[in-house]
Amino acid sequence: MIRIKVRPFFQLKEILKEKELTIELTPDSTVLDAIEELTKRLSPSFKDAVIDKNSGKVRSYYRVLLGGRDLHQLDDLNTKLCDGDIISFFPPVAGGNRAT
Repeated sequence: MIRIKVRPFFQLKEILKEKELTIELTPDSTVLDAIEELTKRLSPSFKDAVIDKNSGKVRSYYRVLLGGRDLHQLDDLNTKLCDGDIISFFPPVAGGNRAT
């Protein structure tokens, strides 16, 4: 088994009800496997929040980092995980200038 840390931010932290957690997966697990495990164990809505049903990819306005690197720079959801990896999930954040 491999152990990975998961760090959800903002509303994803509310969905999972955790600010950081450790999960165990089988060797050769992928980021998608981790998302499916989180969905099964903690929240049925997590996968739908992060993955677009039509494309099967991370929603364009989300950022998923593995060890600080964007999944788009790796093998997306098929990226293999290693023991000790850290996955961070960042939902969209609104912001902008405030008129003075």
